[in-house]
Amino acid sequence: MEDCQFRWNNWGGLGLELSRNFTARRNGANHNGGAGIVTYKTRTLLFEDNETSYNNWRGMKGGFTGWAVAGMKNLLTHGGVFLRHKSNANQTHGIWFDTDCEDIFIDVADFCSNLETGIYLEANQGPITIESSRICRNRQFGILIANSARVNLKGNNIHGNTASQIMVSGLDDAARLETNWETGAQMGLRAEQAAWMNNVVVSTEAKQFLVSTTLSPPLWRHFVDSFTSDRNIWLKPQETNAFEIAGGDPINFEAWQLTTRQDGNSVFAYFRCSDPTQDDF
Repeated sequence: MEDCQFRWNNWGGLGLELSRNFTARRNGANHNGGAGIVTYKTRTLLFEDNETSYNNWRGMKGGFTGWAVAGMKNLLTHGGVFLRHKSNANQTHGIWFDTDCEDIFIDVADFCSNLETGIYLEANQGPITIESSRICRNRQFGILIANSARVNLKGNNIHGNTASQIMVSGLDDAARLETNWETGAQMGLRAEQAAWMNNVVVSTEAKQFLVSTTLSPPLWRHFVDSFTSDRNIWLKPQETNAFEIAGGDPINFEAWQLTTRQDGNSVFAYFRCSDPTQDDF
């Protein structure tokens, strides 16, 4: 599917179900009443240079901004490559990978100025790799990692998201049980085996955190014990207590390093920007 437009529909723009080996290039699914694109039970997707922006105007009128809508929502996706995707200014999440998603690669993408979270990762076994992308000015979180394993963040610019740049959450003290739709295998999913490398992560206002978690102490310990993070630039100009770990007061960068035993080669520092007002980092 190439060079097509799905716009101003009362609800969704494009739906893709029970399909494999699908390629989409240079398509737009913008200004739709609900989601721009929804995929369900798919295998081997290639999306290049597509856009899903300005969606969910109809949902917004009824106060419906979650559960089933996003600029692009992918459910049960096994194998997906998303290159240079744009999903901006949606009245909901930018892009959402919801349950049993694995082998996902996102590169050089934009997820900015969405009403909710820029990238929502819910109950996935991964790996999910996000590289060289911009996640900025979303009204909730930049990236929400909810019961999702093997989330790799590499070389991204994550800045100015209202609540927190990265949120890690889970279910009480237990893993979330889901089923692999192709194999039928049961999976216990939780935040673990994350790797964050070479990112620029910036809070632009005092109320914004760099990293927040709602993990219980056992889940937090499990997350940290399998966590890798290094060579990142962290910055919260207004104050130093920029990391919020559930059950405690916000901590500074040195305490974050001590608590996680990571980011030994990372810095908490100012850096030069070409034009931060235009998100040019």
